[in-house]
Amino acid sequence: MLSLSKLILLFCSVHLGLAARCGFWDSLVSEARCDSLVKEYKVYVRNEDSEVIHEHAAKLCSNALSCLSSYNCDEINYKRIDLTAHCEISIYASYENEQCLRGFFRKAYASQFSSKQTCFKEFQFVDKDRAEQREAFIEGRTCFFDYLEEYCSSASTDGMDSLTYFQNNYEQFVESMTHEPAVDGCTGPRDLLNVIYCSALSDELDERNALTTLVSFEKIINFGENILGNVVVWSSRIETKRKSNC
Repeated sequence: MLSLSKLILLFCSVHLGLAARCGFWDSLVSEARCDSLVKEYKVYVRNEDSEVIHEHAAKLCSNALSCLSSYNCDEINYKRIDLTAHCEISIYASYENEQCLRGFFRKAYASQFSSKQTCFKEFQFVDKDRAEQREAFIEGRTCFFDYLEEYCSSASTDGMDSLTYFQNNYEQFVESMTHEPAVDGCTGPRDLLNVIYCSALSDELDERNALTTLVSFEKIINFGENILGNVVVWSSRIETKRKSNC
């Protein structure tokens, strides 16, 4: 089966401007063939009573997208684009992938303040400039996957870990992470990735501030203990001198 990223690239190669309105027959056949697959996927990811397994979600999504790709007309193309965004969102929102990305961005941010030489210092994964960030993900692919292999490769309940998912869909992830969407409705995969990215940096900053406060407090305590120790020493010397004078 084609990976999700390859399917998305295939679908995006269709230019909507060149497509015609869907004819009656195409609409009828596509509804009969594809609508049930789209519904199966959406019902699965919206089921709050069970954990969404991202490998199965990706499979359901790929089946639906494959069906919709058989047609090249306006209405069905719009359905396909909408479903593509839904597929990405549900997969990035899975617990394994979200925690993996959070950890990666925290590591990339913290490395800026560390004297330890790592690949994170070579690539600007947390650069505000999206072009620079895109270049970092392209040139620093090995660095990204080195992190995933160490921290995100434990098998999940469906046998597909985050490492495997991103190996199969890395190009689409980079595209969603670093490119502005054509339509800014704050509901696309880029928006979810931004939430993960910003919350990760916020968590890391809060932890660093808390650590700085703790270190400062310890310094104050140590300073106070030193002063108290000196006072005791001085008092002892004064008392000794007083007794000797007597």
